Amino acid sequence: MLQTGEPGTVQAGDEVDGEGTGVAPAAPDGQVDAGSRDGRWQRAIRSRWAIWVLLYGVALLALPRIRCQVVGANDSSRYSTMIALVEQGTPYIDGVDLAKRTMDKVRVNGRDLSTKPPVLSTIGAGIYYVLYKGFGLTFKKNEAVVVPILVALLCTLPLLVLLWAFHGLIRRESIGPRSALGITALLGLSTLCFPFGTILVNHLPSTTALFGMFVFARELRSGRQDSPWYAFGAGLSGCLAVTFELTAVFPVVALGVYLLWDRRQWRHAGMLLLGAAGPAALHLALTWWSTGGVLPVQLRKSLWHFEGSYWNQPKSWDALDQPKWQYGLFCFFGGRGLFTLTPVLLLALPALWRGLRRGAGATDQWTDGAPGRAETVAVVAGFVGLATFIILRTNNYGGGHYGMRWFLMMVPLLFALTAPLLAWIRSRLGLVGLALLVLPGLYTAQIYWFGKPTVYELLLMRHGLLGLPP
Repeated sequence: MLQTGEPGTVQAGDEVDGEGTGVAPAAPDGQVDAGSRDGRWQRAIRSRWAIWVLLYGVALLALPRIRCQVVGANDSSRYSTMIALVEQGTPYIDGVDLAKRTMDKVRVNGRDLSTKPPVLSTIGAGIYYVLYKGFGLTFKKNEAVVVPILVALLCTLPLLVLLWAFHGLIRRESIGPRSALGITALLGLSTLCFPFGTILVNHLPSTTALFGMFVFARELRSGRQDSPWYAFGAGLSGCLAVTFELTAVFPVVALGVYLLWDRRQWRHAGMLLLGAAGPAALHLALTWWSTGGVLPVQLRKSLWHFEGSYWNQPKSWDALDQPKWQYGLFCFFGGRGLFTLTPVLLLALPALWRGLRRGAGATDQWTDGAPGRAETVAVVAGFVGLATFIILRTNNYGGGHYGMRWFLMMVPLLFALTAPLLAWIRSRLGLVGLALLVLPGLYTAQIYWFGKPTVYELLLMRHGLLGLPP
């Protein structure tokens, strides 16, 4: 937050007590004024420890939810790569027993290879190497120990880092301490972020990296920072997001354009590219090592169709063939749609509209319930590109996973731009409406488990309005 440095000065956007002075009126000695309890609460919320208490609470809820075993085909594919790299010194998984449990594999020169982008699995292999060589822990004998450690470090930790970065950003954007803490709690506990912090997938690491790029870019564009290392951080974070999840290229390109649209940032373009060079080089080197080319296997469909491949005749969710208009609609409003499971995100629509119409300038804080226009354009452009690709190129709503997992990377960005509107809500009626939007997301994020129908799908099935794939 911007501060004047004078005692008693109110920060922009802070909740104001009393008659708008920001300072509770003093009470006579020996008496406790009516606002003293509120004063203590406000001091606790303003404390730098408040966010750490929240992160501790999220961790306490998330860590026990981690399954102490390999859950399904998706994580089996990644774990198989880690085992192959550490125990066999190869990226090929055909010699790993766990690989028999996944259909997420392709065949290259007669060898089976995970379909997952290689960088995250390689980072996981580094962690497994320490467990394997340093402590003698193996997947075969110590799965109940190895799996939680990997999930906690690769997914739960990124969730906590995401929330810490999110809280810091919206505080700097004039959101008061009470609102900032509450909005951060909503992001961490009632959205797609929480479930994906408890299982090994690439979505949370990619989401955290993408949001990191947004933070670095916003700090430069706002003028709060003018260090080339922030451009380096933006490039590093953005490229990491893409190496973790290739579809992140759409919002990453949008954020890159957002940053460089400001001519003042052109002098940082070299550092931006330098930051991106490291993850890009690692990704290309690993892809070349395992496939003999630089194109990711997702763009080499011939590798997916070999004798005995699941993808020759996909089943269940992967066999869906709905009209694209229907699939696109249900991606957002179906039984596991983005807005169905997280209805508070509906507030992103008016928030983005306010940002486009009368958002603050690039160097201003986000005020009057609206984010900045430039940030709004960047996030909308990235989301439109991502959603268009997902709707046109996929068909299975993310499979058996929780909700539309491919949209997870955009959730913190949408929440950040909605934060000014959420903080702006003050009336009792508005707060009741907000609670009604929050509670369904909190319910599904905390009780729903992967691979099962959502509560909304169960309701539709009960009335014969929906039939799920076998």
